[in-house]
Amino acid sequence: MLQRYRQAFLLPALLVPALFCATARAGTVTATFDGVSPGRHVRIHTNDTSTNLYTAYGGSIGTTAGVFRFKNVTSDFLTASTFKAFDLELEILSSTNWSVVDLENAPLGSGPSGAVMGAAKADYIRELWGRHPDVIDTTSGTEAAAFQLAQWELVYDGLADGDVTIADTGFWVTQYGSVDLTPIKNLANSWLAEIDGTGPKEDNLWALARVGTQDFAVIGPGGSEITETVPLPATAWLGLGFLGLLGILRARRRRRERFSLT
Repeated sequence: MLQRYRQAFLLPALLVPALFCATARAGTVTATFDGVSPGRHVRIHTNDTSTNLYTAYGGSIGTTAGVFRFKNVTSDFLTASTFKAFDLELEILSSTNWSVVDLENAPLGSGPSGAVMGAAKADYIRELWGRHPDVIDTTSGTEAAAFQLAQWELVYDGLADGDVTIADTGFWVTQYGSVDLTPIKNLANSWLAEIDGTGPKEDNLWALARVGTQDFAVIGPGGSEITETVPLPATAWLGLGFLGLLGILRARRRRRERFSLT
């Protein structure tokens, strides 16, 4: 997949306040499911009583974790005839049509504690995609499964434990059949351990969402757009420090002038 990279300078929040607002993207997608490939069989679990996985399957089911493939039927959002995605939701019912929403506003209906993931978890997922932009095109079942497990972990547990095998309220995985889970969970956990808020982020990542069915994360039209956070050079930090010092001195001078006039 062709990636476009942008650079964003990391500025101290106290010196340069910034507001980042997600851009809503209206649109719909109608598609037919074309299988999960590559991938690996795993058993996924949850104790989250608001999820379809819990209410319909008792919180556990064997499934294939990997790259979800679709054939595009009609869409005012995606233009390619086929597309690939990773699942966002512990929902077993599949759909053929979705609305396009901002990533933080998914999953719908069967999200963590019945809510959408929110901005913080969405940024974790953008960083996961930004650090590993080629996984969507991988031919490795281990890589595809690890990425899917890491994404489920981020949606339902965030970075609370950073381990896809720890049994908790949100999400965890165990071995299913003869597939060796060890290399899959080790790779997923290593990717989770990288996420710290400073890595590159996939900015063109959207959610295909619909209440009562699985929601998916997809790259939007135009392809991948990765923003890399670049720390300011030392000279820039000195300049910002100097400006801060000037501000302090100016404030003190104004305070002295006020007192001298009283």
